[in-house]
Amino acid sequence: MTAPSLVYPIIVLGPDFGANREEGRELVDLYFDNVDFTSLSTSEIKAKARDGALVTDVEGRNWRILRATDLGPRVRRRGFFGKVFSAVFPSGRQVAYEFAQTDPIPFETIRERVGECIRSNWDHWRNDELLAGEAAPPVDEQALIDEMVERIRSTTSMAELTKALQINIDIVNDDLPDDSDVKRRRDAGEWA
Repeated sequence: MTAPSLVYPIIVLGPDFGANREEGRELVDLYFDNVDFTSLSTSEIKAKARDGALVTDVEGRNWRILRATDLGPRVRRRGFFGKVFSAVFPSGRQVAYEFAQTDPIPFETIRERVGECIRSNWDHWRNDELLAGEAAPPVDEQALIDEMVERIRSTTSMAELTKALQINIDIVNDDLPDDSDVKRRRDAGEWA
């Protein structure tokens, strides 16, 4: 099947492929554009990390990735020197996907799978600086997991689900959102 007309953002649920992979465990990724979605590392390509992954767009349509074909280094820079720099220091590989459309999958099923990805693959979602209290008092790890999963499970649409997933990604990269119960409890000194 030729590439579908995906409506971004999209959620990709794929098999665990890392060094600590566990059979049956899924990983979840969120993409906001085609450039990031069609960029993979060499190790992801070798591991066939996307083969068999489920893609769900914001409209709730689903496809299965059959295979990813390596198209070469992703060149993002313009001009002669930019292209030379990109060839020497590639920022990923560009891939083309082969898709198969799947039967509709209920939103509730996608939502539960995303929540389970966070719970079962916590090493990918944890923020060690938050847990250790490097910039602020430490937070409780189980409370943080529960809040992230509850944020996912409280959604009622794909648009809400992608927004909740982005908030969780921001927690991994930065800090807790202002409306976070974990942040309120941390700031009150509950785990100090």
